[in-house]
Amino acid sequence: MPNSIDKKPILQLEITPESLGEFRIFTKAKSAPFTDDSNFPKGGFVDEDNEFVEKKVILVD
Repeated sequence: MPNSIDKKPILQLEITPESLGEFRIFTKAKSAPFTDDSNFPKGGFVDEDNEFVEKKVILVD
């Protein structure tokens, strides 16, 4: 179900890598139907699906 407009979306993952190093995680929000009043990103990086995506870099040492 979509989040209410006044609620901040939360994503929580627990990942246990098999090795140390730098890891990149990409998240994106997809709104359907696409409307001008949706609370999803309207700017930033665009992926191959022409949708906005955000990159997070995590260093495991």
